[in-house]
Amino acid sequence: MERKNNRKGAGEGENAACELLERSGYRILERNFSTRRGEIDIIAKDGGVYVFVEVKSRSGTAFGYPEEAVTPAKQYRIAGAAASWLAARGVKNKPCRFDVVTVLDGRAELIKGAFDLTDAAKGARGTFGTRR
Repeated sequence: MERKNNRKGAGEGENAACELLERSGYRILERNFSTRRGEIDIIAKDGGVYVFVEVKSRSGTAFGYPEEAVTPAKQYRIAGAAASWLAARGVKNKPCRFDVVTVLDGRAELIKGAFDLTDAAKGARGTFGTRR
């Protein structure tokens, strides 16, 4: 069985996400930060708030909506990577937020405050928002 490389699609989704974030007033600080604790697609600032952004892309909904892929385990890894990023830069006592950008059929949408540290630590269940 041949496996499809989705990295190209992921890069296109991240590019669309960065464009949306910049149009929304965010300043992109870093992309694809990786540590053994996890990976963060985009790190940005929205005013004085550090924002850690997970990007999920889909070309359709046969396998669910993009935001459904941001599972509690994924939230936990993102939160751990965010803690590593903040510590490495000496950032303390600054507001932070976890956003998700979904890209579905080429259309990017921003979910501000998609989850918080309490959700990640508890392994909260559910999705972000509802689609109809």
